[in-house]
Amino acid sequence: MQLPDLPFTQYLKEKKGTGDIIASGDRADVCQVTRYYEEYVKEKALSSNFLNSCLVTSVEKVRMSPQIINEDTGEMEGDAVENIWEVSIKRLESSTDGFPQSFRVRAKNIVLATGTSDIPNVLGVPGEDLKFIRHGVSKVSAALHHINNETRCNPVLVIGAGLSAADAIITARKNNCNIVHVFRETPCGNPAQMLKSLPRAIYPEYVMMYELMCGDVTVDWYKPYPQYAVKAFIDKNRVRLESLQGRSEIIDVSLALVQIGSNADLSFMPSQGTNLGVVPGMKIEVKHNVVDVDPFTSESVIEKGLYAMGPLIGDNFVRFLKGGAMAITQHIQMKNGVINM
Repeated sequence: MQLPDLPFTQYLKEKKGTGDIIASGDRADVCQVTRYYEEYVKEKALSSNFLNSCLVTSVEKVRMSPQIINEDTGEMEGDAVENIWEVSIKRLESSTDGFPQSFRVRAKNIVLATGTSDIPNVLGVPGEDLKFIRHGVSKVSAALHHINNETRCNPVLVIGAGLSAADAIITARKNNCNIVHVFRETPCGNPAQMLKSLPRAIYPEYVMMYELMCGDVTVDWYKPYPQYAVKAFIDKNRVRLESLQGRSEIIDVSLALVQIGSNADLSFMPSQGTNLGVVPGMKIEVKHNVVDVDPFTSESVIEKGLYAMGPLIGDNFVRFLKGGAMAITQHIQMKNGVINM
């Protein structure tokens, strides 16, 4: 996660807030890593390379006929045609950086690094639009800081059994919240449970979450509901749960965090990106259909000059991002002749 000339550990010592982190007092969370990268851009004077508050509205290939001037005759020459990418961009906020509100950029190479948190999955149960419910990772921190004072004494409900649910629980605990955790399957013995496969030395907080879910470890601030599902959200911050065996229970909560996965918004791509997956014709999904790329270069198998990284290709941990970015950079430099093949 560390970038050159700004030690991550030093940054954490200076910026890190208070609060306990599950199983480790020196682990960084997603928000801290995000702020570290933002701070790096400012400190290294890289802001001119970034355009914030922009929305990509379309990406398409256009055919260009690059021509050169003959030094002897002064005439234009060259009939070769090449495909390049044209990206249409819309500003979401007014700015004084010289760019208009809408503009286009043309490039030989583009990198999809959107992540997959744009469209959170929903449960599809009654009452899911009530105000005490939040979907997706991006809403967790803000929601925890604005819990209604009247319900603050009640636990935070987290729904889901994956990494995003674990992150939500860790963040909630750092805010001194008690947690009720609902998940449909028993994680013990489930080979598909990602938390189970993580090494303790690198991910101690996730390993502890797995042990809490299995009941191997018990603490007074965490109550698991394995093999339960939410059947309805009710007024006054109440939730009706039902076990797979048919037992029903209504609980009071301060906040409900639905963390059951999400998908990327690739609506700006041709065919919404469905031609880019390992299974062509299906939408891109983290679990079932990632972008099909060369494992050594991260270039799309389908579209040359198009690269993808992060969760779009199945790399779900921050620590994997630098490797993907380096592979892409190296391959582009090789194509441009900057470094030898």
